[in-house]
Amino acid sequence: LDTTVFRLNKKDFIHLLRKHKNIGLYLSRLYARRLSSHSAGNDQKNTVFYTVSASDPGLGLSHFLYSVSYHISTESAKEVLVVEPHLELETIMKKYGLLPAACPEPGLFEMLPDNLYQSTDFRWFTHPSGFTVLQVNRGFNPKLASCMSELMEGFKSRYDIVFFSLSHYFDHLEKQSVRLCDKNLILINNTE
Repeated sequence: LDTTVFRLNKKDFIHLLRKHKNIGLYLSRLYARRLSSHSAGNDQKNTVFYTVSASDPGLGLSHFLYSVSYHISTESAKEVLVVEPHLELETIMKKYGLLPAACPEPGLFEMLPDNLYQSTDFRWFTHPSGFTVLQVNRGFNPKLASCMSELMEGFKSRYDIVFFSLSHYFDHLEKQSVRLCDKNLILINNTE
């Protein structure tokens, strides 16, 4: 690929890493992934994080996510999690074949600061194909933006693919999610 290369001396690079911790997180994940892919017989999960958003509210974002999750789960046997920052009615979840479930692993949130979320703030659903949906009862707490990497680290131990469903309105938390995730998908309305 055509590339523009910038050169930083060590002092400036260290200053950059201290000022923008996301860069250090990205680099450590990148190098860990490269090292794990070169190690023979390595069974460690290589979790991929996606944000998925839509240009308009009525494009069927949840339907798209659940369909993709279904196909990934059934065709590849990967552990898939969809994180929904809003609460859907249980009848709507049943329409998609999702049934209420217990938290699959209480340790998923142990890296988050105390009192950021209580267990009652979350609702879990599973689909017969194997994917899981996590709903946040009152939406994401804005304080979560500062510890998104800790939340993602908890998910890495359990899931192969994690989708963060984002609204079409981007606040600080959504922007942080886009920066930290590996890939970002946007559903766009193709009509005038």
